[in-house]
Amino acid sequence: MKSKYTMSDVSNRLKVSKSDVRRISQELEKQGYSILKNGNTRKFNELEIHSIELIYKEYKLSNNLYNAVKMYLSTINSSPTINETGQNNIDSFTSQYLENNHNNYQHNESTQIEKKDDIIEVAFNPDSNQSKETTQRQFDQIAQSNDIDSIELINNKSSDSKIIVLNEHHSSASSMNDNDQELFQEFMTKITGLTEQNEQILIQNNTLIQQNIEKDQKLEKILHSVEEKSEELQQLVTVIEEKDEKLEELFEELEEREITRDAQVMRMIRELQETKKMIAATEKKSWKQSIKSLFVKQKNNPEKQNRFV
Repeated sequence: MKSKYTMSDVSNRLKVSKSDVRRISQELEKQGYSILKNGNTRKFNELEIHSIELIYKEYKLSNNLYNAVKMYLSTINSSPTINETGQNNIDSFTSQYLENNHNNYQHNESTQIEKKDDIIEVAFNPDSNQSKETTQRQFDQIAQSNDIDSIELINNKSSDSKIIVLNEHHSSASSMNDNDQELFQEFMTKITGLTEQNEQILIQNNTLIQQNIEKDQKLEKILHSVEEKSEELQQLVTVIEEKDEKLEELFEELEEREITRDAQVMRMIRELQETKKMIAATEKKSWKQSIKSLFVKQKNNPEKQNRFV
């Protein structure tokens, strides 16, 4: 397959006149698109041929070459690639997650600060002889009476008493940490999903590229076969032309022979007619001379005439 095509090749391939191809090329160059030139001759690649085909179709619909070229150039300039699209999705989601995580951190920090105001300290002097189960039941009763979610027992260094720290936001803080973990897991899951999606898009892109390469190879084989067939047809046309020339020469020779033969026949016919005329004239003359000689003999022998009388 050719890597570069002339204007005639593009015209023959797209079934478009050379003047239209030239006008589209000039308009592309006016609007900033560069086409390879070899001297004064433009050279086109496959992508440029496809571009000219699309622009020509749009030009036929809108009947405005400037707008058709401008719309095509704006389309190819604004179309992102597949890799850029997948990466933009990941970057957008990452930025959104980091922003949300920062907001959650600020919220958790403010919650931790507020927790200090909600801590309740209660002095408690348990009996040293009572069991842990009894002490725990007392803790539960204190928590229930104060509507507290959790209880923490802290030793008071200044006295023998125990300080019960009642923190009603403990469980909510734990749940907040769980929410952060869930958000992180969700974030990682979505990142993984986007990565897999991007990989699938890349695989599809590579598959399409491979298919296009295979199609180009098949097209190259077809074009090569067509070129070979064209050469064979050209050779066949040359042979046919040579045969036609020989046939024309043979027909001319036959015509000349026929003309010569007809002339010979006519000459023979004329000679035959002249011969017949000569024979007829000779016979007529001989007959007249015979009769004349007969009468002359009678006149010269009168005795014989008298004898008969």
